[in-house]
Amino acid sequence: MAGRKQRNNGVVVTVLVIAFIITALIASIVPGVRDRQADLKCRTRLFRLGKAVRAWIEDRGGARFPPIGNPQQGQLWQPGRSDGAQVILGPYLQGDVGHFRPQRSEESDTAYRERLRANEGTVCPINALPYWYNTRARELDPRALARGELDELQLFTCQRNPDGGWPHHEDGVDGVHALHVAGVERQVSAAEIAELRRRLEERRERDPADPLIGALEARLQAYADALDGAPLGPDGQRVIAVHRLGELDVRFLGRE
Repeated sequence: MAGRKQRNNGVVVTVLVIAFIITALIASIVPGVRDRQADLKCRTRLFRLGKAVRAWIEDRGGARFPPIGNPQQGQLWQPGRSDGAQVILGPYLQGDVGHFRPQRSEESDTAYRERLRANEGTVCPINALPYWYNTRARELDPRALARGELDELQLFTCQRNPDGGWPHHEDGVDGVHALHVAGVERQVSAAEIAELRRRLEERRERDPADPLIGALEARLQAYADALDGAPLGPDGQRVIAVHRLGELDVRFLGRE
């Protein structure tokens, strides 16, 4: 009887040891998995910001970059800042803005802001700080960048943590993620121009006073003029070559 009890105790101890080892392994693995998920989310958000900037520029005739401003360094994201990327680029970010997430009845103001920050596409998911915008872009002509007359532009980057630490780590190196944009030449076909005309008519029907209508009309007219007499493409349609901001690249920048 005593021998059986000792064996049972031994089994219990063995099970507890195995459970402890498994728990320790999970504890060591989970932070790495979470870091990789946050890393991917950050890169995805930066890439989406680049696409939003590109669309914003094209819908306004391609003449300037968005007039985005930056908060004080290290200041947590707050909804509704008039010159913030969330407000200016909101219509192009597929709903990543606060008014699509109303405050719940049982939710405190602090909890509500934290939930918004956690789901906001214009902040780094690790430190909840807004991506830092290169305000020098506001002085540049996107068309010159698109034509390759300017070097590629670093448009957004993560901020360092409020304590001075680095939000991202790659191969043992601390650093940040940064979005770079450059120009590209691409073909525009008659079918794409027809689609642009359809979008313009939809916008005009929805709101004749829409301030973007003039810019879209100008772009459509420029395409139509260039298309007249343009060579035929492989599918038999006429095509023109246009320069635009197209190359988006999110890079890891290790600390110096």
